[in-house]
Amino acid sequence: MGTRGGLRRRLMLMAAGVIGVILIAEGLAWVGLDRLERRLGATRADALSDVRRVLTLAESASGLSAFAHSVTEIHDRPALAVAERALEGRLEEFAALAAALPVPLARPALPTLEPAIVRLADRLDGILRHLFAVTEEAIAEDERPATPPSADRVYVDPRQRFLLAATDVAATEMSRLVRDFASLVERSDRARAEATAADLALGKLAAGLVGVLGLVVALGFANAFLRGVVADLLGIAEAMRRLAGGDTTATAPGGHRPDEIGALARAFEVFKVQAHERAEIEGRLRHAERLEAIGRLTGGIAHDFNNLLTAVSTNLQLIHDDALPGSRTRTRALRALAAAENGAAMVDHLLAFGRRQMLAPVATDVRRLIAAAIDLVAASLGGGIVLERRRTETDDPLLALIDPGQLENALINLVFNARDAVGERGRITLAAARAPDGMVRLEVSDDGVGMDPATLARIFEPFFTTKSAGAGSGLGLSMVYGFVRQSGGRIDVASTPGAGTTVIIDLPAAPADGATAPAPPTEASTGAAIGRSLRILVVEDDARVREAIVELLAASGHTAIAAGSGVEALMRFDADAGFDAVVTDLALQNGMDGDELAAALEALRPGLPVLVTTGYVGAVPIDRPVLMKPFRREDLDAALARLLATDPAPTAPVTGESRPSPDPG
Repeated sequence: MGTRGGLRRRLMLMAAGVIGVILIAEGLAWVGLDRLERRLGATRADALSDVRRVLTLAESASGLSAFAHSVTEIHDRPALAVAERALEGRLEEFAALAAALPVPLARPALPTLEPAIVRLADRLDGILRHLFAVTEEAIAEDERPATPPSADRVYVDPRQRFLLAATDVAATEMSRLVRDFASLVERSDRARAEATAADLALGKLAAGLVGVLGLVVALGFANAFLRGVVADLLGIAEAMRRLAGGDTTATAPGGHRPDEIGALARAFEVFKVQAHERAEIEGRLRHAERLEAIGRLTGGIAHDFNNLLTAVSTNLQLIHDDALPGSRTRTRALRALAAAENGAAMVDHLLAFGRRQMLAPVATDVRRLIAAAIDLVAASLGGGIVLERRRTETDDPLLALIDPGQLENALINLVFNARDAVGERGRITLAAARAPDGMVRLEVSDDGVGMDPATLARIFEPFFTTKSAGAGSGLGLSMVYGFVRQSGGRIDVASTPGAGTTVIIDLPAAPADGATAPAPPTEASTGAAIGRSLRILVVEDDARVREAIVELLAASGHTAIAAGSGVEALMRFDADAGFDAVVTDLALQNGMDGDELAAALEALRPGLPVLVTTGYVGAVPIDRPVLMKPFRREDLDAALARLLATDPAPTAPVTGESRPSPDPG
């Protein structure tokens, strides 16, 4: 890695430093040891030279003694002069040797014999010179005419004999002193050599200790460095283990380091952010899956529940119509019918949440729809609440491909929720604009109490509400969520406690040539009577609903023939094809649903009017008139009137007066 101060570079520098310290220490020790070894060699060489000089001095002393005896045998002056010159040379050499004797200064505690040897040398020099003088006198005596020389006269002279004896004694003493001095020099040199050898051994030991100490110090620094490295690596590993276990609060040490470990710690922080984001995404996915599961459950029970409500509401209406005006039975029937219709509205909300409601999306100007919604609900919010539309640069139509009635219901629900959040005084703002990705964006914002994260995570769950008991069913936002998702849009909520809430809805934009929302239906198209009695084939697999529909049709003056399945309906149609219309349930049993039955009947008789009733449409749209359960007799009559009209109305779902009102919960 090319990182400045990378771990590899730092380790290499540390290793180089360790090796350098050891090499420097060992180099200095080697220089010192080399000097000690040279010193030891010089000491040994000096010892040999000292011994050689001492032995030479001893030999010179012996030679002087022998030379003294030869001097007494000289009988003429020329020979004596030659011998005297030779003696001078020998004495100079002897004096030089005596002066060059080594001084054992390395061991000052030992006595030295050098002064005695020098004194003895001076004494020997004087004896010999005296011997020469005596010999010269003897030669002079022999040269006298009156006294003829004799061969042994010199020896007879007592002085010569005394001097020769003194010379021998001095030479012997000199040999003894020289031997003693040689022994002293040898001991002194040996002591010096041993001291130098001890110093050399001590130096080698010191060099080894210095090397070991340098190595220990270097290893200490390396250990401290590596301990920090290992501690950071273990800390990062532990943080990764905790992060893998789902703990997004784990932190990794070493982020300040400039090396690879620091890069790893910083990468961990990136992974932690990604893991946190992934956990949030997984949480939202689980939340969406939970909502989807609830939606599937809702769709699964909607059909049966609406069948039950259809049987209840139709029979209640029959009881109501048969009762005398003003009677208690009629009043009770009205109360029960209102409760049944409330139950139907709740089912419709659940179907909206489960994205299982019938939608008729058309190109809708959401700006105009927002203005209409504000006019509709502004008066019911209270004088302390301001409901406004945020102004934009342009008021051109902003078209979304959406079911306008359901979008209006969704906006009213959101406004009512905002009203409950702001309390008695506050501001609610509606806005419409183009989203960055081209979708149509609606915003409903308020300055109310806001929500905490725990509440925000559950706002789309059915029956979840923060209101007091009886103030809401908890289905309002669930319906909005399902409607938006079923319409191909997306919804998001941002809220901060004490700072208000903003709901953002993105809806699919309508194409430029899309169909606009139809005009509100007229009385002629929704409630006009047929004006004649019809023969109608009723196909319903639930006997309670089938009998109730037959009685409703009979109450309207029609003749109804009932069939419990698609096969039975085909058999009845084969036996008698003179039906004016067919009313069939969508979710028939025994292998053939209502849509397939309608196709089979139209194949037998093209143009046959078929009205499909259902409590649950599902994800697949039905390309024929549909009447949603439960319904009143007026809704059924209006649907049949449109079905038999010359120009039938669009095949949007028909709910008549039982259309659910917005739920502020």
